[in-house]
Amino acid sequence: MSHRRTVAHILIAGLATCSAAADDRPEGRLHDLSDAGRPHPPLVVPAIAPLPVEAAHAAPEAASASSTLADGVGFPLRYSGGPPLPDFFNEFYYFDNNPAGPQQRADYMCGTHTYDTAGGYDHSGTDLMLSPFWWEQFEAREVQVVAALAGEVIIVDDGNLDTECGQQVGGGAINNLVGIRHDDGSTALYAHLAIGASDIVQIGQRVEQGDLIGYVGSSGVSQLPHLHFELRQPANGAPVDIYGGPFFDPFAGMCGSAQSVWQHQWAYRQTRISRVSTHSQAPAFASSSCERTQWFHEEAFQPGDSVVVGLGLSHFGPGDSGSIEVFAPDGTLAQNYPIPADPNLTSDLRNAFWTEMFDIPASGETGSWRIRAMLNGRVSEGAFSVGANLEPTIVRSAVLPSSRSVQAGSGVATAFLTLVNPGNVTAEDCWIGPALPIDGAFHYQTTESATNAVTGSVDTPVDIAPGAAQSFVISFAPASGSRARGYELPFMAGCANADSAPVVSGVNTLLLSFEAALRPDIIAISATPSGDGQLRIPGAGAAAAFAVATANVGAAGMMVVSPRATYDGNAPALEICRTDAQGACATPRAASVQQFYGLNETYSYAVFARSSGEIASAPASRRIVVEIADLAGVIRGSTSVSVRTD
Repeated sequence: MSHRRTVAHILIAGLATCSAAADDRPEGRLHDLSDAGRPHPPLVVPAIAPLPVEAAHAAPEAASASSTLADGVGFPLRYSGGPPLPDFFNEFYYFDNNPAGPQQRADYMCGTHTYDTAGGYDHSGTDLMLSPFWWEQFEAREVQVVAALAGEVIIVDDGNLDTECGQQVGGGAINNLVGIRHDDGSTALYAHLAIGASDIVQIGQRVEQGDLIGYVGSSGVSQLPHLHFELRQPANGAPVDIYGGPFFDPFAGMCGSAQSVWQHQWAYRQTRISRVSTHSQAPAFASSSCERTQWFHEEAFQPGDSVVVGLGLSHFGPGDSGSIEVFAPDGTLAQNYPIPADPNLTSDLRNAFWTEMFDIPASGETGSWRIRAMLNGRVSEGAFSVGANLEPTIVRSAVLPSSRSVQAGSGVATAFLTLVNPGNVTAEDCWIGPALPIDGAFHYQTTESATNAVTGSVDTPVDIAPGAAQSFVISFAPASGSRARGYELPFMAGCANADSAPVVSGVNTLLLSFEAALRPDIIAISATPSGDGQLRIPGAGAAAAFAVATANVGAAGMMVVSPRATYDGNAPALEICRTDAQGACATPRAASVQQFYGLNETYSYAVFARSSGEIASAPASRRIVVEIADLAGVIRGSTSVSVRTD
């Protein structure tokens, strides 16, 4: 099979005006769009006069000592839904921990992935940009901005132009901005939003962690669509401005804070594939951030056509290498393209794009052709069709157990994910991946549903027949030194002709905790009388119960077992007891039960729910969660059921 080869790297050195330069290399062409353009200055917000920057920055030690947010801050972006993707963002600029300047920078690992300005501004937040098709992702509202922590909305500035692209320092453009004050008095600012935040949240509104507050945009002094996420310490009587106290770095590191505030601090400069895509011809790359790259996206081809296979790459740097494999519908390998390490790279390309051109044989088989991309051992999937377009279907997913607690560096968190195809056509090339950043190795593999025996090959997509289900074992091995406390991991679980299954907390997510020490790891499974995961209470004022079985596969420890409703308003009153072998209560009914778990010890519980009124059926939102937490409040096991009245 003949093929033509092209290599394209897009390097964005800053959220700044860019100029194009071409660099011919033996293996192809390097499109370099970097420029020493100026990044954005402090946030421009009406009626605010910030104090001098020196007063606004806190020393890392002081920041972490005064913050009560440790291990509590969630990731502020969420995929809106659609085709399954390897990734959707790139951490572009970190907090600048060096107050000297200009050009004296230090991100939390003492690197230079941050910036300052000659005017005395040190970058005061974390910039997360859309990647790799930033303008297209922005227009599709592909990425939501969500509350990283619960609190009260204290500012909503909206209606400002959200397609800024050439604004420089001093440009004066106004941000679309949401500010949230947390229960401890600290504040989070979410800046450069798309128009429409005021339709979602209002000043004075209480929001919970994970609630939608807007969409990523490019408002204010911005060059490309991105979120500027900024944290402030509590004012404690000495506010820097109307938002609260000094800025602080959410990341822990040699030059950062002493303790991370993230529920999970993902890896620094994490090399990964952000997208596997196909195009009808080589992209025409823009020469500035105010221009739009012509991507020529295409997913349907005919025998004899040429397919440009593209990989969006984040932080592709010296020594990084991989491959692209193209498989015919019958599973045979049609082409293997190496991605060699580039000896000319001296630093990472924060945003890059790699292309190969594949020629479909004139006699090429019709159907779904699979693309398997590997980078430093991590696998990402894509697909295109030859002949007739693939008829779409839908998929739904469930994960059991819903939480794991393992040791970082040596432990592996496993669970089972079932993917169901309720449609009338085959779901083709279905695969699974994490939908949020995670520091470690993730894999999936098919299993026999009746026995849970592993089948097939690791990280290999499969077809799911109409009306059928496929079970998988998913595994995550956290990297040594990594840490998470109650980090709820959703999954991309979709197919070439099916969008990723909608995420339902506690149903198809995995709550992860891991650290250096071995901790209790409680496997919990719930069962309702109807056997379908729904607790049906026979009318207002009535009661019903369900059972919970648990087993500890980790270290010994004292646990607190407690039920809670996931919603307010007409939630049932809840009690729990530990049960004996006959299912009778062995402890008094109470709001919670304390129980010491030894290794491999098992305990069962009954949860009683009494309704105060009618509870409408809403399985995704009206649920009862049973949490098994250690005495520090870290969840080491959980399970849930939906609740309704009949």
